Amino acid sequence: MKLESKQVYVADHSLAKIMSRLLLTLHLNPFLRATLKRDWVSSIQIIYTETVGYEGREYFLSVGSQQDMAQHVAQWLSQVLMDAPSSNNLTKEAITERQVEALSKCEIVSAVRAQYGGGIIGGQPVPGFLEETGGGYRTETFFAAKVRSNTEKWFGVPMYLMSGKRVGQSKQTKVVIEYHPLSPLGSTKIIFDVVKNKVEFPFILKTPGAGFELESLSGEIDLEPSVDGHTRLLLDAMRGDKSLASSPDFGVETWQLITPIVETWKQDTFSPISQYEAGGVPEEALALIRNDGREWSL
Repeated sequence: MKLESKQVYVADHSLAKIMSRLLLTLHLNPFLRATLKRDWVSSIQIIYTETVGYEGREYFLSVGSQQDMAQHVAQWLSQVLMDAPSSNNLTKEAITERQVEALSKCEIVSAVRAQYGGGIIGGQPVPGFLEETGGGYRTETFFAAKVRSNTEKWFGVPMYLMSGKRVGQSKQTKVVIEYHPLSPLGSTKIIFDVVKNKVEFPFILKTPGAGFELESLSGEIDLEPSVDGHTRLLLDAMRGDKSLASSPDFGVETWQLITPIVETWKQDTFSPISQYEAGGVPEEALALIRNDGREWSL
């Protein structure tokens, strides 16, 4: 039996996370929407790391972290970069069209990959990837990339993507928008933290008393824990609700973005794959962002 496209529900559980939906509201708040461009934003980070290993999932051995997680990080990146539809046309189709358009203007400037070795996480020793699999695999368990947009709105703003397994001592899922500094206190950041279900907003204020001393404060919006993404998508599919379904066009655009790196890595069968200690961050990823005078917001 051949199914029509309208009968297929393309699932991406990251879209069901409340923080993913909140990113769209950036464009509905005038004071935020006006700043989403190169004149104000100095960099963007999308971080999606976890402390678990590959956990025996055979499919992962043939795809690796980049192909496994590209759809998720691309969704969030495009939600920040897109030009929002008009307020009277906030349909799923209109929003997706703008996301696809934003992603189509992006390209990966540089990328690094690595595999986790043995280490300590949560006070417990964990084995390395090659030890778990018996060796011989060139599958990356970590990737980081620097992306640029070739639009006038975002040209020159570096965008950093990171995803991997056995990274750090706690799961990290963040979207970080860093602004150019407007005071001696340095840059400020809006942080969408998916794990903690909160949004952090920066404020530069004058301290109490005489003089003009400044201080940096952070306001937080705490959110109620949402239904698990997989559960939400399953319920929506059963109801025929496609408001959170992914788009085939977006999937195609995601693959076009990462294909040059995927093909380069596939053809390179000789270069050693860098190893990083479980519970840490690969040195290559640190160098990727430090070369631009920045640090990961981990």
